[in-house]
Amino acid sequence: MLNINFCGLKENIYEGKTAIKAVKEKFPEGFHSDTYYRMFESIPQKSILSQYEREIEQTRDIISYRKRLGISKYEAVEYAVKRTGAANCGEQAILISKALNEKDIPNKVISMNIYKKHTSFPTESHAFCVIGLDDNAEIKNPATWGKDAAIVDMWSNIVAGAQDALKAFQKIFKINKEKSDVIFMNEFF
Repeated sequence: MLNINFCGLKENIYEGKTAIKAVKEKFPEGFHSDTYYRMFESIPQKSILSQYEREIEQTRDIISYRKRLGISKYEAVEYAVKRTGAANCGEQAILISKALNEKDIPNKVISMNIYKKHTSFPTESHAFCVIGLDDNAEIKNPATWGKDAAIVDMWSNIVAGAQDALKAFQKIFKINKEKSDVIFMNEFF
């Protein structure tokens, strides 16, 4: 069962923007994402991209190790990102989720996996945070998320109603509904 959020869409968008601001204040040095650079082709040199990929891998190794020690995913992600300065969409979604949790705002981290039709492995994946989910929402079916559901995605800098944000993701990830399947799952880590 999901926690009910009694705020409307406008309030949820406001809370999402406030959470992003809080995370950016907590990490004033900022952090980078290898996927972000790949998606928008901002890096012409492969050696720089490889550096970012290594840093994301290092972040995830630290998270994995700390979680095996029994440290919560929130604390593990925060520690790792502070150490490496690297955070991809999943790490950023966890940081947003923590900021929302600190304000007692119910939220879910959702992973969106994109598959070419009739294949078993995703070609892309993306994680983001959602607030304002309907009580009867099924994570696998965004049409059930409700009119007040808002996606908070620091990676793409999108804070919008869920359906509008998903349309933006369709453009960002170049999702062609005739050639791709998109599957939504609860959680990233």
